[in-house]
Amino acid sequence: DIREIIQKTAREGKTIIIASHILDEIEKVCTHVAVIKKGNLLAQGAIESVLSRDDIIELSGDDLGKIESILQDYRGIKKITRAGNKVLLSIEKSVLPEDINRRLFENNIFLSHLMVVRKSLEETFLELTAEQK
Repeated sequence: DIREIIQKTAREGKTIIIASHILDEIEKVCTHVAVIKKGNLLAQGAIESVLSRDDIIELSGDDLGKIESILQDYRGIKKITRAGNKVLLSIEKSVLPEDINRRLFENNIFLSHLMVVRKSLEETFLELTAEQK
């Protein structure tokens, strides 16, 4: 298995450079990553630091429109989108889920679902490359 060979080589202290579009595999075997588009370095570093740009909070409740309205000007929320019966918040690291829940509770919104979602390397890659258009 190629993954085992790569991991064994890494344990020996050797560096391997891989160019791949199979980002799920890269995320599983690599400790560091560099994202390059048309010769421009967009991001580099440990996988965790590249992935930690933003988090996503998923919310569900009875009134999604009211959730969006209440959180529209909340400091640290970069983007609010709707996906089916969920509201997705793209947040800065400084935003705490419990503070979001408290704000909604204070406005008589009771959530049935609140979850912090870590972006995958593929999602991060797509965001990075889209920003550079």
